[in-house]
Amino acid sequence: MKKIRSVGIVIGLFALVGCFKEDSEVIYTYEVSPYAELKDIWFTEGGDNQPDSLFVSIFLADEEMDIGLLPSETYHPYEWNNKVVDSKSQILKWDESNYYPPFFLLIPYRDRIDTVLYSQSDPREDDIESCHNSNLTEDGNLFKVENTFRHNIFVDLMVEFDGEFIPFGKLFTTSDCYLGYDARLPPPPSQIGTQTYIGSPFKISRFNKFEIEIQYSLLSQAFSIFKDRRYRLSISIADRALNRTDLMESEELRLPDIKK
Repeated sequence: MKKIRSVGIVIGLFALVGCFKEDSEVIYTYEVSPYAELKDIWFTEGGDNQPDSLFVSIFLADEEMDIGLLPSETYHPYEWNNKVVDSKSQILKWDESNYYPPFFLLIPYRDRIDTVLYSQSDPREDDIESCHNSNLTEDGNLFKVENTFRHNIFVDLMVEFDGEFIPFGKLFTTSDCYLGYDARLPPPPSQIGTQTYIGSPFKISRFNKFEIEIQYSLLSQAFSIFKDRRYRLSISIADRALNRTDLMESEELRLPDIKK
């Protein structure tokens, strides 16, 4: 994989953006999307009732460093999910009838709620009552549409099972509902040379204005049980403008081979 680190500053990859100087005679330009590179993967056993950890280290470079989301950012385009209403503004629920098409998503902005057309027919007819949609909440048994960009780091951890690779979470269920490792990466530290843990499994180190290193700990009590199986890992990261990095993919690996 090609590296783009040079004298601590990112070498530009997108000529249409233009260029500038930053305390140097070297000229730099940047891609619109962040650049990310998978640097290292290693495994540690938890012990004493602590979960095992699969650590992933990622180098990321971005011109604007508009990376990271706070838990409080639940407005568009980072909302966790969207409620659905019919043409009479009735909120769609799984266990009720008498709705009137078409159907609209409720989009929560900072200062208002807008609607956007979602379906001409009842979307419940085309969807299964998934683990996300069927949970009773304080709002009742709502039909909700999950927003992909409620997360900004997207992780597919695949494990060998019966001769094929399946999502790791499917080892523990026969349904299509399983826990994965997509998450909200918090903002990086503002000070160069510092690290931050923001109540999450992330550690972020800032090298300079444009470069950070992200360490993400994937936790499970079951890694040791399935440690002799083969794994594959793929990751991408989105910035606040929803630009995503290229997909980073590991080679096939076994946990004993990368144990520290």
